[in-house]
Amino acid sequence: MKKILLIADELSGRGGTEKVLKAFHHYFNNYKEYQINLLLLNSCKHTEWLDNINYEAYDASDIVRIKRKNNIALRCFLQGKIKKKYKYKIMENFLQKFIKNKEPDIIISTGHCYLSQLYKIRNINFLNYKIVFWDHMAHSYYLSDNKEFLKNINVVDYFFVISTGIKKSLLQLGILGTKIGLIYNPIKKQEISKFNVEKIKFIYVGRLFLYDQKRCMDIIRAIKKIEDLDFIFEFYGDGQDKDQLILECKKLEIDHKIIFKGWFDQPWNYIEDASCLILSSQYEGFGLVLAEAISYGIPCISSDCKFGPEDIIIPSVNGHLFEVGNVDQLAHMMEKFIENPFDFRSSKEIEVKNSISKLYEESYFKKLKKIIDSL
Repeated sequence: MKKILLIADELSGRGGTEKVLKAFHHYFNNYKEYQINLLLLNSCKHTEWLDNINYEAYDASDIVRIKRKNNIALRCFLQGKIKKKYKYKIMENFLQKFIKNKEPDIIISTGHCYLSQLYKIRNINFLNYKIVFWDHMAHSYYLSDNKEFLKNINVVDYFFVISTGIKKSLLQLGILGTKIGLIYNPIKKQEISKFNVEKIKFIYVGRLFLYDQKRCMDIIRAIKKIEDLDFIFEFYGDGQDKDQLILECKKLEIDHKIIFKGWFDQPWNYIEDASCLILSSQYEGFGLVLAEAISYGIPCISSDCKFGPEDIIIPSVNGHLFEVGNVDQLAHMMEKFIENPFDFRSSKEIEVKNSISKLYEESYFKKLKKIIDSL
């Protein structure tokens, strides 16, 4: 039996990483030759997404908070860098006990902060597990100048990467191509279609930010430019800027074109149909929502951001790409879609679905299983 320990940190319970980890656990848990354990570190206490998953949780911050609360001397002493080092040591001690108890053959971590600790624990305890870094947030690009990050990834035995862009970033950092597995993210193949252009309906699915990562305000401004055309727009999601986005829609007098549907744990269970999904992000780890839409036959218009959309969107086959922040280009693509949505109808709809065949779970896990068996 091959024992696999998944370590994930700082999860909200609502992101794409959670969906992938859940799919990973359920797939490999069906094979008797694998034993899967999931360890959540410093993550949100909302664990509804973990139904039927064998997991344990640990939050070093909670431990430090309790210790400081009960000890006045520690409260004064544990400040700044000293507090950070103390927390780091607590985490290392916990990981060492946990790993010695579980005796994994492979440890797959979605967080980079623990990689050096995993390496140290392996060496001082004469253990033989492989260390895999599964980067869902393109850290190899955004932290390419961070000395601590570079130190951490240099102890890794293998890398799972979810986009071509992340693979390129690792190669530029000197990581050997033989240590990198480009696996993307898994998508369930959907038998039904939710594509409908009887009345043009654009949708957005995800967290709601004015700008920051998701740049939802770009969508609002694009809608303003084409407000006289016949369409509606539905936002599925929640976030820190939801109220501000609603206010901006009212200011621009386009609130009659837009519906904020709210947050759903499983939004595709509530989306009956749609014409096209819009993603305006400044950056992504992969852009899972694009693939989810395409699996239902729904084409997408997405920003050509780092990273992910270039691996999913095939222009004029399953959607189109626009330059990040280019509201005029987005509005133009939406206008063209409204004028001629029939490009994606009937037989073309099947082509939309088949365009991401490499991401469907059967193909995805077949490739991933082969990689894991080789480690």
